[in-house]
Amino acid sequence: MSAGALGYIPKSTPPLLLLRAIRQVLAGEVYDPLSEQPRRNEAPCANSACPLSPRQTDVLRLICEGKSNKYIAAELNLSEKNVKGYVTAIFKSLDVVNRTQAVLSAQILGLFLQKRG
Repeated sequence: MSAGALGYIPKSTPPLLLLRAIRQVLAGEVYDPLSEQPRRNEAPCANSACPLSPRQTDVLRLICEGKSNKYIAAELNLSEKNVKGYVTAIFKSLDVVNRTQAVLSAQILGLFLQKRG
């Protein structure tokens, strides 16, 4: 980046994030997934790079807060089975295999504001 590159894309980047990064660089903007901050004026999944439904976004937000499936079910008035289905769909949409990767993808997409302590 210090040599003038407009972006750095790790080879583990999910396809949807890769597309977003390429578009950003082609637009002349810098793409750095390690320093990218959420956009404060953007609602979750307001951009075309977000592949999630509103309900999936709700579930992912709670996953990002470290909540269990049981807690998510109670909070959103769903069955645990439905939550598991949403989690599976989220993983597939984000091309990830676990909660940690899903949280990282949400950060890279800028879906939720980070709370500063």
